[in-house]
Amino acid sequence: MPDRDVTTIGDLIYYQYAKIIAKSAFGAPDGREAKGRHYGFVKQTFGELGRGVKNCGGIGGGGP
Repeated sequence: MPDRDVTTIGDLIYYQYAKIIAKSAFGAPDGREAKGRHYGFVKQTFGELGRGVKNCGGIGGGGP
């Protein structure tokens, strides 16, 4: 279930990507586990993606 701050499709993409980043960074077996154990990191990363502080490099050919 997405966070209550997810209100658009773009937000949902950022939120899912934030979970993927957390999964990779912390070695979680899946996105649900990453969200459960590293919720603060997921929220912070989601916010940074939404504000453009971080980007989704490589998604859709838009990154390096």
